[in-house]
Amino acid sequence: MTTVYITNASLKKIAKSLKNKIKNESLVDMSNELIDYDELAGVVGCEDIREVFNNQEIKELFTMLRVTRELPKIVKEVKGNKDFITQYINQQNRRFLTPVQAPAYHHEKQCKALLSNFYNIQIPEECLEKKEEIQAWVNKHKNLSFEELNKKFKMEFNCQNSLEQIERKNSGVTDFQNMTLDELVTQGIVKKYTQLRFFFNHEFADAIRKFRYMPHYRLDEFLKTDKNKHIHSEIYEFHQVKKELKNMLINFYITKENPDISFDQDLLDLIGFRTCIRCEQENQSYLQAA
Repeated sequence: MTTVYITNASLKKIAKSLKNKIKNESLVDMSNELIDYDELAGVVGCEDIREVFNNQEIKELFTMLRVTRELPKIVKEVKGNKDFITQYINQQNRRFLTPVQAPAYHHEKQCKALLSNFYNIQIPEECLEKKEEIQAWVNKHKNLSFEELNKKFKMEFNCQNSLEQIERKNSGVTDFQNMTLDELVTQGIVKKYTQLRFFFNHEFADAIRKFRYMPHYRLDEFLKTDKNKHIHSEIYEFHQVKKELKNMLINFYITKENPDISFDQDLLDLIGFRTCIRCEQENQSYLQAA
């Protein structure tokens, strides 16, 4: 068995690629398992999870937990083609302005590629038939700010929806690497839950509850038709805190279950990963020098 390492972003790609491929448990069972840790006892309850996160978000958190804890078991559960990463990347590339490769695994934890970031632009579904034309147009106007680019894009291609900037920290270590597990709970998760409970108890609580399960990426679309403009900033702030809490929970699971984010190389080969070119080159250089 050869142990290799992947980034946080790649771990999330695995979880996303498994959507609808693994058997679901009940929402209650999933919620209970998400908090079944000594460190979270008395801090987060099953009701808290279901009060804040919608059904899809609970499933996403649960899948991340399982991938972190028991990826080999999950791969065995997947019926048919196990190369689900390639399927996922092909699907993503439909809308990405710049096509991406399959994610890589790394032989060394010190590989600089583990710290690289991801950037791309996503094309609205309604404009995909003009993808090649859009690629050429964006390249021609790459000197513009993204805000200005989007304004011109919507007029140029008569598109109702905007281009979407995708930026992800691709760190191979958790965002809270300098925190102990207890600090991550007390200084992170507890504080975020306290903030969210405040939203449910202040003057705009009814509006917050109305929009609490709304997917973050659809907020703009739905708030356009909402007349209570004065509370929109509160709704956006609630969703930002909720997003931060979700990331903290994911980091908690990683820190607890698989802090190195390491897996067996053969397993990652099976599901569609590739070896890091930088690691491969350094290994060849080492062999030639030996």
